[in-house]
Amino acid sequence: MTGSQFQPRNIHVDAGTTVTWTNEDSRAHTVTSASDNWSKDTTVAPGEETTHTFADDGVYDVYCTYHGSAELTGMSMKVGVGDATIENPVGGDDGGGGGAYG
Repeated sequence: MTGSQFQPRNIHVDAGTTVTWTNEDSRAHTVTSASDNWSKDTTVAPGEETTHTFADDGVYDVYCTYHGSAELTGMSMKVGVGDATIENPVGGDDGGGGGAYG
């Protein structure tokens, strides 16, 4: 998280991977689920981090409640897991998003 945006905005990981979000910004953000297939709503202070292990294949939508919306506008991202394909990547890129965090 930097500049009030998730970087990258679209990632793909294998099932069972733990994704880490690190707040490299000067203000707090949240990592909040925007899809029904998972549940998370964690505030992350500057310099702090939070994690989530994605056990099942699927596409998981994420947003910051302070700087985005559950409709994936503003500060938002998608996590593709396993065989799932990100059909509509956030920001309109190819969905690859520069790799995975682990």
